[in-house]
Amino acid sequence: MDLFNGLENMYNKKHDHQRTNDIIDQIEYNATDLFLEVLRAWGPLSSLRDRLKLHNLSINHERDEETTQDKLFHEAEAAFLRRMKQSAENYLQCSPVISHDESDNLAHSIALPTGSTFDSLFDIETMLSRFREKIEGIQLENEQSRLYIVILEVLAEISFMKGCYKESLYYFLDLANYGNHSGLLNIDDEAIESLTETGGQVSMVASTERYKHILTMIETYDLHRVLLKKRPGGRSNVVKDIPPLVSLIHLVGLKDSGNFIIQHCTQPRSSKPPASSANESRSDLPINHVAAQLNTYPKLLYWFFERIIYEKPEIYVQFPNTAVPPSSVTDLHRLHFNLHVKYADRSFDESKKLTSIPTFEEQCYESPLLRFLKVRFFYY
Repeated sequence: MDLFNGLENMYNKKHDHQRTNDIIDQIEYNATDLFLEVLRAWGPLSSLRDRLKLHNLSINHERDEETTQDKLFHEAEAAFLRRMKQSAENYLQCSPVISHDESDNLAHSIALPTGSTFDSLFDIETMLSRFREKIEGIQLENEQSRLYIVILEVLAEISFMKGCYKESLYYFLDLANYGNHSGLLNIDDEAIESLTETGGQVSMVASTERYKHILTMIETYDLHRVLLKKRPGGRSNVVKDIPPLVSLIHLVGLKDSGNFIIQHCTQPRSSKPPASSANESRSDLPINHVAAQLNTYPKLLYWFFERIIYEKPEIYVQFPNTAVPPSSVTDLHRLHFNLHVKYADRSFDESKKLTSIPTFEEQCYESPLLRFLKVRFFYY
């Protein structure tokens, strides 16, 4: 807590003097990063091992440049090796050199079955209690907002150490909601801009690399259903009534969160599926439930429909096992059509001449949108 108290004093002094220059902001950012790194390094070895797995799975190994996930992986790697050797000398080294033999041992260690250990270098319950007290005492109308954000991430990290992955995810979603609320207001426009004129394909919108491993955490610990339920009440004084899926999109970025949602999106499901349903999967994101989450963000919803129609037509416009689409899907068709009328790209290319008129073969091509319209109007 002494480390955090120093960080808290830094924020309070800055706000007392109303200093907001870039140098001080960078110092604060680095100090916060260092505090979180130490917190993670001193947690249980089991949580360090889990972090290594999550960050490793989140790294795009085809890319040459180093990303934030690479940095977080190397931090966890160094902390894990220091803890395994457990000597004061290693903790005093700023940048420990990892030998080839040590890397081999590390690879073997993180491959062991996951199980919680209780060997943290601080009392997790005491730390969790202290930070919960601190966050409840912060008044968001004053200038302590950045400190509030830091504590949210601390609570998310400590919950992860305890193995309370659902609780950790809730805190990360809260972090997205409060961390940049204005960003939530702009994400609709970014979603529309990410669609090309040909529809459906997503441009290379930058993702929030720092939290990309949260997607892997959701997959590893089957937390998909958390994204489909309203957040439990009484969870601090963070921004309310933002659907979990929207929070996830803002936290991770359009590109990666979009790929994740499409990958796990399935056929519609009733709001209360049978408890013993053999076909029910904990990793499913039923299309009608996803649409309900995005309903208050119409441009995001249109972005979702456009991706589904191109990337997973089998759950939206192609029904090989039934002659009539489910009513829950046709309801989505009606909503999609209205959104298409409102948001579809209508840019006109004045340079086009008669020679640009498509050939008969091109006109006969059944685009996903045309297929959707056929399904939409055939049953109405």
